[in-house]
Parts: sequence; C-alpha cells; structure tokens
Amino acid sequence: MGFNAFAMRLIFLALPGIVGSKVYKKLRGRTNRRRWEDFVEVFLFALASYAIVVIGTGLWQEVWRSEDAAQDGEAVLDAFLDEDLPLDWAAILKATVVSLLLGLAAAYNHTYSLSMRLARWMARMLPVFRSEFMMDRMDGGSPGRPSPLTTAPGLCR
Repeated sequence: MGFNAFAMRLIFLALPGIVGSKVYKKLRGRTNRRRWEDFVEVFLFALASYAIVVIGTGLWQEVWRSEDAAQDGEAVLDAFLDEDLPLDWAAILKATVVSLLLGLAAAYNHTYSLSMRLARWMARMLPVFRSEFMMDRMDGGSPGRPSPLTTAPGLCR
C-alpha cells in the first residue's frame, strides 16, 4: 500500500469524526485549545460513531434475525488494516450520520449543561435515598414495625 492510498483510507475512515467535530465546534463555538486536542476529538467522534454503528447492526441482526446485514463497523476497520479489502461506503455513511447526531447532542449538552443538571438532581435526591424512612421501606420495615434487617440476631451489637 502506497502512502497516498493509506492517506486516502485514513481520511475516509476519519470522515465521521471530522464531521462530528465540525458540527460540535460550529454549534458550541471555538475555544483556545491545543492542536492535538482537535485530533483527539476527531478520533473520539469517529470511534464512538463506528461503535454505535457496530452495536446497532448487531442489535438489528439479533432482533430481526437478518442474515443479509453485514457487520459494518468491523468491515470498515478490517478495510483500514488490509489494503485488498474495499472500503464499505455504506458503513462510512452510516457512521457519518451517527457522528452528525453525536455532534448535535454534544453541543446541546454543552449549551444547556444537561450533565450538570443530572448531577445536581442526583445530589438533591441523595439525601432522600439515604433517609432512614426510605431505608426502612426498602428492606420491608414499616414505621410501626421494626425492620427485619435491624432486629436480626447478630447484626446489631
């Protein structure tokens, strides 16, 4: 495999990552980062999109018992390592669409801080889950009757 053929394969296989990264940057806005962080972002978007395509294809085959659906992501990665195998354009297109959706979701998460909202909600709910009343309810006790876990011989000494 010549350098040009390898470079073209690399570009086509990184296409989903490039698209996802560009969508994410466009919607989120630019930040001052090092150049290598852009490469890591492209790699992670490409890896996540191919992983979702492989998992989705596997679930499709499992649910519908489809024998004609190919393992898209695995075929793409095999084509990256073996120059005799042709690139699977359908899998690259599927991964690009998935990466576009991932970029939109990541930008939405960044803009509206969904992960922080989830963390705050969990922190607010933690005292509720830790209260004695909830613990008594979870292990079968009631306010008028002691819990079997706290009255078992040998547990409370």
